[in-house]
Amino acid sequence: MPIDEAKRRQRRESKKVKRYPAVIFIRATAREKAAILANFRASAATSVSRFLVLAGTQSVPVLPFESRHLIQQALFETHKIGTNLNQLTRALNTFLVTGRGTLNHRDVDLAAQEVAKTLRTLRALIDTLGR
Repeated sequence: MPIDEAKRRQRRESKKVKRYPAVIFIRATAREKAAILANFRASAATSVSRFLVLAGTQSVPVLPFESRHLIQQALFETHKIGTNLNQLTRALNTFLVTGRGTLNHRDVDLAAQEVAKTLRTLRALIDTLGR
C-alpha cells in the first residue's frame, strides 16, 4: 500500500473517533435559548455545547468575560501593591542597615499614598465582582 493511501486511511479512521462521543439533546423555550446564547457569548467557552457542559459539571459557575477581566485587573493591582511595598521595604532596610541611601519622608508618603490608592481600586474591583 502506498504511503499516501496509508495516511488517508489513518485520517479517515481518526475522524471516526469523536472527541466527545456522548450526545445530549435538550429542550428549551425561545427565551431560555436566548438567555443561554447570551451567557455563552459573555463566556470564554469555545462552543455552546462546551459552555453547557462546563456550566453543568463545574461547581463554580462559568464566569463571563467581564468578570474574568475584573479578576485579571485585581491581580494586576495586587501585584502593584506588592511592588510598592517591596520598594519601601528595600529603601528602609538599606537606610537602617548600612546608613547609606536616602530615606526621604516625602517619597515614603507618596509611596504609601500609592499603595492606599491601589488598595481602594482593588476593593472596588472586589465589590464589583461580589455583585
